[in-house]
Parts: sequence; structure tokens; C-alpha cells
Amino acid sequence: MRVFLLDGETLLENRRRLQEGGSACSALEAPLAALLKDADAKLSAGPFSVTAKAHVPPSGDKRDYCSQGRYWWPDPAKPDGLPYIRRDGQPNPDRAKMEDAGRRNSMQKAVVTLSHAWFFTQREEYAARAAKLLRVWFLNPEKRMNPHLRYAQGIPGQCEGRGIGIVDFANLVELVDAVGLLSGASAWTAEDQEGLVQWFTEFLQWLQTSKHGHEADHMKNNHATQYDAQLISYALFVDKPEIARQVAEAGKRRIETQIRADGTQPQELSRATSWDYCCENLRNFGRLARLASHVDVDLWAWTSKGRSIPRAVDYLLPFAAGEVWPHKQSHDFQAWRLKPVLLLAPQHLGYGAVGLRMLPKSSAERLLCRGKPSPDPEPLEPVAPVEPVVDPEEPVEPEEPLDPEEPLASAAEEENGPD
Repeated sequence: MRVFLLDGETLLENRRRLQEGGSACSALEAPLAALLKDADAKLSAGPFSVTAKAHVPPSGDKRDYCSQGRYWWPDPAKPDGLPYIRRDGQPNPDRAKMEDAGRRNSMQKAVVTLSHAWFFTQREEYAARAAKLLRVWFLNPEKRMNPHLRYAQGIPGQCEGRGIGIVDFANLVELVDAVGLLSGASAWTAEDQEGLVQWFTEFLQWLQTSKHGHEADHMKNNHATQYDAQLISYALFVDKPEIARQVAEAGKRRIETQIRADGTQPQELSRATSWDYCCENLRNFGRLARLASHVDVDLWAWTSKGRSIPRAVDYLLPFAAGEVWPHKQSHDFQAWRLKPVLLLAPQHLGYGAVGLRMLPKSSAERLLCRGKPSPDPEPLEPVAPVEPVVDPEEPVEPEEPLDPEEPLASAAEEENGPD
């Protein structure tokens, strides 16, 4: 079993507790039941393929992934609506017609759920379905996705795709761990593993050498953070530690350019849904730091002139605990959006205990976490406010979105997917 975001020791310990039964596993019984209910429903999911779309990419090859920019709309002042214009914070529902983003999202959620169910139960039907979904999306010569995102987040009338579109696959790092959990399943063969490693090798190369990858690398917001997290995850998966280490070291400049000494993230605060973006970017930083630890780079402990990942977390904690968010937020404030980075943090920082208190006792996510729920969860305790410092920064220029996904999506949301 090779996992990079998940904690392997915690997974093995929780599986052992479930196997032993009795009081040792009482806190995990409800989470396991929730996981298996979800997994049973996903036994009939898919298979999903980029070739199933009606839309034909500019290349003429339906194996090329396509998506449309989330906040781009027809220009009402133009007869044909072209070129599209941007409305930050207002998703265009027509983007779902591109179909690939929704199918990719559904495929990934099914594979992750099924692989978790396989790991904790060793029931082959879960692994078999996960393997089938992976083969169709990544390995089948006629149906597999080509390993690039050249046509991701295009804008009608402006461009066929952009570097910003790489964010569509930000959560694919979770699928890498899901594949690691399939180790030992007879349904996932050595040939399958070899084929998937080859796909991710080509995808990693495209990310590093393409114009789109270059654009993402030079951004100064969440797009750069998620780009780095993807690079490290795929480099670890295909056994290229030298690339992973290089990107991990470069993660320090992401902290320097994106987090101020008072813990604020100016680029994310400029967004119409600033709380969502601040939390999502910290999830990316949490992923980046967890992945970097596999090549002995400690980004959680790294600081520069008061800037650090924990500083950014500490800035947000009081608002998750109930203080009023003083920045732009065009829809409901959802405290749980801070949870992912808390659960990704090293145990000694104490954030994990706070994250656990955000999880329902029956959440399947508890199977992946260290620790037990307290009988009477305490409310989140606000952190002492951080004194702001004067820190000259380049002007904030809002970029295209990183769309935070809810941890438990409805069936409709799974079909439409994120953008």
C-alpha cells in the first residue's frame, strides 16, 4: 500500500480495530456503515469516459478533455454573445453541457469510495468496480482520456483552453491514493498499475512542459498551489522523487507570495466568495505540505518574515468558531470549509482535533482520521487575533476560480460535477 495524502499507519490501525471488533471499534462502526452504504450505491456507477460527450473538441478527438470557464457568460451586447464576459461568483450552468468535468468528478468519487470500501472490508466486488472505472477512463485505448488538459476551461470567443483549467484536476491527487489502496486486490493487476503509471508519467510531463503548465506555475494564487500539489503527487506515484523534491522546495515561494505575515491571503480575499477561496487554498497548501513530507521537506514548519501555513490557518480559525467574516462572501458562510486543511495538518499542531469536531460521528471520513470523537464535542475555541502588519504586495488581480467541492455531494451534484 502506497499512499501519500492519507496516513498509512492510521488506515492500518483503524482497519485492525474494525477487524478485532468490540469496544475498540465502536466509534468506527457508524462511519463504516456510511462508507459501505455509499460504496454499494456506487457498484453500479459508470463506467465513465470522455468519449461519451456530444461536444467535439477543437482537435476532433473526443478523447481530449474539455471544459468551459465557470464564471463566463454570453455578452448580452453582442448578437452572438461572443466573446463571453466574466461575472465573478456567478457560475454559468450551461458549462455542464461540456459533460467531461461532471463525468470525471463522478468517476473519481466512485473510485475513491470503492477503494476505501475494499481496503476496510477486503470485499473484491468493490475493488473490481473501482478497477473497471479506472481502466475505462485511463487505460482503454478507444475510451481513455488523453493525458493533457489543453482544452480545459476554455472561453467561447476567446480561447480553446487555459492554464487556469489545470484546476479542474486539483482533486485527482485523492485518486492517486485510492489506487494505492487497491494494492493486493486481484482485480487490479500489475499490468493495470503499469498502464496507469505510464498515463500519469505522460500527464506529469505535459504539466511541466506545456504552455498551460507554465501559466499555472507563474500564478500567484490557488492555481499555483494546486498545480504544485498535483506535480508532487504524480511524481511520487510514478517514482520520480527528484521532481517531487524540487517542487516541494519551490513550495516555500508559494508561502512567501500568497500568505502575508498577518495570515491573510490577499489574492483569495479579492474573490466574491473569499471564505471559500481562502479555505480551499489552504487545503491545497495542506496537501502540498503533506506530500512534501515524503521527500523530507517540512513546509508546515517553514516560515519567512512571519509568513507560514499555520499563520494562515490561525487567521481563519476564529471565523470558523463563530466570529463574523469581515470580507466579501456572496453566499452562505460555511465553517466546515476549513476542515480539510485541519485534518491534513501534523498531529503535533493540534489542528486535527479541531477538524474532527467538524465531522459528524457517522461520517465515513472518520475512518481516515486518527483519534476518537469525544462524547460531548467542545465548541471551537477562537484563536487570539493576529495584529496585521504593513506588507507591500503587488495589486490583487482576481483569477479564474478554484471550485471547492462539498465533502458529501448529492447525486445531482455528482452528475454535474465541479468546474
